[in-house]
Amino acid sequence: MEHTANYSDLSDETKLALLKSILMLPPEYAYYAIVAIGLAPDVFAIGKAKQEDKAVVCGISSLYAFKGIWIVACAWHDECYLEVFSPHFLRHEVDSKFYDIQCYVAKRAGKTLIKPKVQYAVVRAVGGFYWEGLP
Repeated sequence: MEHTANYSDLSDETKLALLKSILMLPPEYAYYAIVAIGLAPDVFAIGKAKQEDKAVVCGISSLYAFKGIWIVACAWHDECYLEVFSPHFLRHEVDSKFYDIQCYVAKRAGKTLIKPKVQYAVVRAVGGFYWEGLP
């Protein structure tokens, strides 16, 4: 019987501990830790049709939303940016781990690193407006 974590039911203290632990992991392990705690589905296991499901997105707006194979790192990154958690992190560390996981995903999917590089540039350029609960 497969058990999927129900992240939303955890206390903020437990969520913070899980989010912080992901910073310490190599990208390939961080990817699976994010999946294991229930922040995002394993995009390599759900099939191409569901990867492209527009309902499974995250990011700063519909203009620059992450979907498909890119949602795993994005889900973790967005969670770390929440006002309740962001004071416990250094923004550049969260953004760097996001980039590392996106590079892992790109390589595993046989894609170039162009999209992870663009994504990283975007989070570095505009992420400060969303850090620590800013709009």
